[in-house]
Amino acid sequence: IMNLVSNAVKFTDTGGVTVRVNSTGEETRLDVIDTGIGIPEDRIDHIFREFQQVDSSTSRKYGGTGLGLAISYSLCELMGYHLSVTSQPGSGSTFTIQIPPATLSETPAETASGAGKSAGTLAGKQLVIIEDEEDAREILHQYLAGSGCKLKDASTGKTGIALVHKVKPDAIILDMKLPDISGQEVYRQIRASSPVPIVVISVEPEHLKFDDDAAVTLVTKPVEKDQLIGILSSLFSENSVNLAQTSGEDSGSS
Repeated sequence: IMNLVSNAVKFTDTGGVTVRVNSTGEETRLDVIDTGIGIPEDRIDHIFREFQQVDSSTSRKYGGTGLGLAISYSLCELMGYHLSVTSQPGSGSTFTIQIPPATLSETPAETASGAGKSAGTLAGKQLVIIEDEEDAREILHQYLAGSGCKLKDASTGKTGIALVHKVKPDAIILDMKLPDISGQEVYRQIRASSPVPIVVISVEPEHLKFDDDAAVTLVTKPVEKDQLIGILSSLFSENSVNLAQTSGEDSGSS
C-alpha cells in the first residue's frame, strides 16, 4: 500500500491522492486514487513489469527505476491478492487491490510459504545476490520468499567478491552493471577460486562472453519470478545428479 501511495504522490502535481477501503461479504477492496499524469492505454499492460515507466521522459522528470509497481504487484500475487489499474492520461489513475475473503485469515508468512512449495529444491541453499539497485534486490528477495533459501546481498562488485569468499554460497545471482567494477571482472575473480554456479542477469546477455562456462546461466533483465526459481531449481537438481554420479563412480572403483 505504501508503494502505491508514494507512487501516486510522486506523479500528482495538482489535486490530491485518496485512499479508500470498502469491505463486503465477498471481498475487501482498497483503492488508491490520484489526479496525476495518468497512464496511456498502450502502457497499461506493461506498467506492472519490472523497470517499466510510462516513457523515458517520465523517468527523467520523476526519477526512479520502474520497480515500485512491479514490487507491489509481486507482493499482492504472493499474498493471493489482485492488483489492477484504470487510468486516463492527464486525469489520474486508480490502483485497486482486491482481497478475497479466504486470504484475510492467513498471515503473509503462511501465504508466502504456500507459494514457495514449488521451489522446494532451494530449501537450505545459501545464495548471494550482487546487485547495486536496492529496488532490484528487494524484488529478488520477494521472488524467493518462501523458498527456504538463505540470502546475502552485496551492492558493489568488491563487497560481493568478499562476501562470496566468506559465506561460500551454493549459487550467485550477479548483475553485470555495478558501480565499482564490472560484473565480468566480478565473475573472473570468483571463478578463479570457485566453481559455484552463477546466474548472470543483464539487459544484453547475448554480448557477454564466459568461455563456455557450463556453470554460468545467462538471463535477460528483467527476470520473471517463475523463470528465476526454475533456473535455480534446475541448477541444484543438476548438481545433485552430478554428485550422485560422482559418488557412484567412486564406489565402483573401490
